[in-house]
Amino acid sequence: MKKLSVSIFAAAILLSSCGKKTEYNFSASSLITLYEAQEDAQELEFQTQKWHKSNKKTVVFFGYGCNEPEFVEKTKAKLFQQYGDAEKNGNLLALVFPDDFKHGTRSYTTNLANILDDKEVSALVVLGAPEGTFRAITRIQDEYNGKIPFPVISLFSQDDILGTEYTSDIVIDKKQKAQLNGILETETEQEFSEEMQEIIERAVFLANIAEAPFEKDAKLFNIAKMISGNTKISRYVDAETGLIPVNHFIMD
Repeated sequence: MKKLSVSIFAAAILLSSCGKKTEYNFSASSLITLYEAQEDAQELEFQTQKWHKSNKKTVVFFGYGCNEPEFVEKTKAKLFQQYGDAEKNGNLLALVFPDDFKHGTRSYTTNLANILDDKEVSALVVLGAPEGTFRAITRIQDEYNGKIPFPVISLFSQDDILGTEYTSDIVIDKKQKAQLNGILETETEQEFSEEMQEIIERAVFLANIAEAPFEKDAKLFNIAKMISGNTKISRYVDAETGLIPVNHFIMD
């Protein structure tokens, strides 16, 4: 698998401001081109090690439903092999809620902004966002004068829907299926764990290719399909208003 120089495709014009610098968005078309160029003949395979030391860090936030110790350790081990552990001069910073968000005896999602304040972030992938996560990301937006210069991907958020859509480039949830008696079907832990790990790998991979926010347009659907893999995906429809957000998708 060839490693292309992202800077050729993702070079952005930086705008000077009183706050932190901001960048233009990365188009879905360019991302798809890069993805296909780095894809093997059959399917995407990750190299044993494909990272080189960088000041930029990819942040993976393990929230509700994704913070079981065994799942976290397995997922981190796989990602660290690919990107390196930030605590050991690698490029991936793994944050687990609630342990890494404590202030005194309590944990606050708003601490995310404090944790990332002195770091150069290249991407943020949020898994099972706890309540209030969107407020923390809004604080980060404020530091960049309203425009975060890196991609934000939210998977299986448990936070406010509108807030998650507003603060994320792309949002992917899992469809809840009900049996005939109305009880929701549940997957086995193993099924969910294996599927989730693969989804996380693809999301982190795509976010690293881009290194800039995704344009919120109809082509985001193609990015959502790449992240979901072989799982069928459709656009999210708000049950109350019937509105279809451009960046929110559901996995069947």
